[in-house]
Amino acid sequence: MYVFQSFNQYGYEVTHKYTFINEKNIEQTNYEYTHSIQKISDWLDKKNFKYKWYPFEISVDIPKRSEFYPVRAWTQLMPDGKRLIRDQIDRIQQQYLLEIIIN
Repeated sequence: MYVFQSFNQYGYEVTHKYTFINEKNIEQTNYEYTHSIQKISDWLDKKNFKYKWYPFEISVDIPKRSEFYPVRAWTQLMPDGKRLIRDQIDRIQQQYLLEIIIN
């Protein structure tokens, strides 16, 4: 099984709450969660799953856009040539692919 999303590498479970005016001019509140790599790893260890984390480094440029959907993230080129993934709530996304081996 594979899981691809943003994870926190510093041991924190983070809840992001943000409110915006959507395309229908209605105020909308959303919640997003960033789980800790350590917490997920601890849970997988307790369940005796084998797993591996793969950091994701994007190799293409995604322009910043003003539309709400479908793209709400863009890349920012750093001096070392790597790209950060940023989003409209001013997060830098640390994305990983988690491979879980299910026997």
